[in-house]
Amino acid sequence: MNQDSVYEVTSLEQMKALSNKLRVQILNQFDDEPRTSKQLADLLGLPASKVHYHVRELHRTGLLLLVETREKGGVIEKYYLPVAKQIRIALQESDAFNNEERTVRYEMGRAFVDEYLNAYQKSLQLIDQLHTAGQPTEGRGPVTSMGWLYLTDEQQQEVRKELKELLQTWEQRYSQQEKTDETRAWRAFLSLFPEL
Repeated sequence: MNQDSVYEVTSLEQMKALSNKLRVQILNQFDDEPRTSKQLADLLGLPASKVHYHVRELHRTGLLLLVETREKGGVIEKYYLPVAKQIRIALQESDAFNNEERTVRYEMGRAFVDEYLNAYQKSLQLIDQLHTAGQPTEGRGPVTSMGWLYLTDEQQQEVRKELKELLQTWEQRYSQQEKTDETRAWRAFLSLFPEL
């Protein structure tokens, strides 16, 4: 089954599903191979019953697709893949958020940032291990840049548009590239928010 390259989450139901940190972790356990709930549980070091519940919720909301079933020893194994290789949150800006939407957006943002931070820290640990083992580390660690911009509303919209286009350009250029010994998955987390 061919996955879409990018899927944009816009529904409140899907945002609720992604407001759970474990569900975000589950989605990040996939590469190009379908996985069962049990395989995901093993990767995460968690009980299969706990992971199964969250896989069911991701499937129910359309974020995981059932791509194959196999019978093994009288048990039906269900294999899943994310709806797309990249799931992007496309929050619509509005001043008309109700309390439920506001809470879900906050929790979903927290789940994504926490998962990103966890993966970032693991990346730093890997670089440390490589360095300790005397292996080359140049160009293998995370790229981090943080700064302040003083912008008008119009300039902020322009920066936002350019960041989105930059990520889309690289996604389109390499989204169909297969995973090989020479390629490595790199996470991109672009964020622009007003300091209050």
